[in-house]
Amino acid sequence: MTSQPEPLDVGPIAGGNQPAQEADKSQVASLLRAAAAEGRLTQTELDERLTVVRDATTFDDLIPLTRDLVPLTPSAATAAVGAVGAEPTLGLWVFGGTTLAPTTTVAAAYSLVAICGGGSLDLTRAQFVEGVCEVSVFCLYGGMTIVVPPGVHVQNRAIAVFGGVGLHDLAPALQGAPTVIVRGLVVFAGVGVQHPK
Repeated sequence: MTSQPEPLDVGPIAGGNQPAQEADKSQVASLLRAAAAEGRLTQTELDERLTVVRDATTFDDLIPLTRDLVPLTPSAATAAVGAVGAEPTLGLWVFGGTTLAPTTTVAAAYSLVAICGGGSLDLTRAQFVEGVCEVSVFCLYGGMTIVVPPGVHVQNRAIAVFGGVGLHDLAPALQGAPTVIVRGLVVFAGVGVQHPK
């Protein structure tokens, strides 16, 4: 009898063999339905994945179902890394971390990925020229901080599985102030949104 290889997605060493509760399955199912509504999954793909969610017993069963739904690179419209004089809009932290801090203007979108690492996005040093800034996060066994100026509106639309997105003592939003929307997936990790200290 040959033994099955250790799953590459999470594995027991990181807790992926822990039982998946009904609340966890519900969060993953919500993310899948939202992706289907946005046209990123066909009805057949949605049905197949929801069947796996229903039958899932551990987190190793759930994590592969959403990996392709969280953007790991910015869209062509926001990929400013290669543009001359443009500031980066992608933060990628694996087993480490830094701070992404625009100093001229806040972009319309940022993509942040932290895997067994962490970093921060500081939006307080630059000027908001758009009414909305969308921050897409994928955080697995790590953490990240998003620093926003006092008075901005913050909306948390991220899905968390054994993790969370915390809005830490934010000042009341001011009328007409820009909005920062946090989207994405947080698994065994944490994302904090706060004002500068």
